[in-house]
Amino acid sequence: LASVLHFENRVTFGGVADIFTNIFEIPMTPPTSLDICTRGADTVCHKYEEAGEKLKTFDIVNADETGSNQNGKFEWLWGFFTSALAFFVFFPRRGGDILEKILGKNFKGILGCDGWSTYKVFSEKHGILLQRCWAHLIREVKYICKDVKDLDAAYVWIKDIFEKVKKARALKTERIRQKKYHELIAEIDQWIQVYSSYKQTRHLVTLVKNGQEFWFTCVLHPEIEPTNNRAERGIRKFVILEKIMGCLRSEQGKKTTQIMMSLFGTWKLQRLNPYKELRAIL
Repeated sequence: LASVLHFENRVTFGGVADIFTNIFEIPMTPPTSLDICTRGADTVCHKYEEAGEKLKTFDIVNADETGSNQNGKFEWLWGFFTSALAFFVFFPRRGGDILEKILGKNFKGILGCDGWSTYKVFSEKHGILLQRCWAHLIREVKYICKDVKDLDAAYVWIKDIFEKVKKARALKTERIRQKKYHELIAEIDQWIQVYSSYKQTRHLVTLVKNGQEFWFTCVLHPEIEPTNNRAERGIRKFVILEKIMGCLRSEQGKKTTQIMMSLFGTWKLQRLNPYKELRAIL
C-alpha cells in the first residue's frame, strides 16, 4: 500500500506515514515509509529484470526521455513503452549507448521516437526503422509559423501532409500504401525546398530533413502510430512525481523508482490491478 500510494498516487513519504499513523493507526515516520518502499522494490527486482529482457522481443517500442534531478546532479530518465509493457531506467546522459544497452544489438523492431540524434545513430548502426513523432513536428511548426505573415502557410501545409499520412495508413493494400509513401516523401521534399529560403524556418527545415523517410514509416507499417504519444504519456507520471518530491536523493532512490514505476506502468497497460499484483508477489 505504501508503494501504491507513493508511486501510483504521488503521495510523499511524509504523507504515506501520516496516512498509516492517523488512518490505520500504525505508527510510522517518513524514513520508515521510504524503507518499506525500498524493501518492496528489492523484493520484486527480478520482475523488473524480466521486463527488461522481454522488452527486446517486441516489434513496436516507443521511447522518450526526460531530465531528472538527483541532489542537484542532472541525469536522464528514459522510458520505453509497448502496448503491454513499460520500462524505466536512469542514465547519466541523454545520448551514448543507452538504446543498445536496453534494446540490445539484435533488436529488429520499429522504434517510435522524437528527433533526438541518439535514435538516428542507433537506427543507422543496427539497421532498424524509426517513426518520427508528428505531434512534435506540428507543435514546432505551429510555434514558429502560425500567425506569421508569409509563414502561416507552412503550418497549414504540414497539417495537410499529416492528414494525408493518417488517410494513407487506412488504405487496405500494401501496394497502394507504398505508392502513397513515395508521394508523401516527394511532397515533404517540396515543403523543404519552399521554406529553406526563410531565415525563421531554417531550424524546422533541418528538423524535417533529419527525419528523412522516417516521417512515413507508419504508412508502410500501420501497426505503429505516427506520434510518440504513448511514450510521452508514460513518462509524464515521473515528471509530476518529481515536481512533488523535489528531487531524488540517492542511488537507491533511483533504483526503487525505476523498478516500481516500470511494474506499475506495465500492470496498468495490461489492465491489471497494481495493488493486487504487487501484493501477490510480496
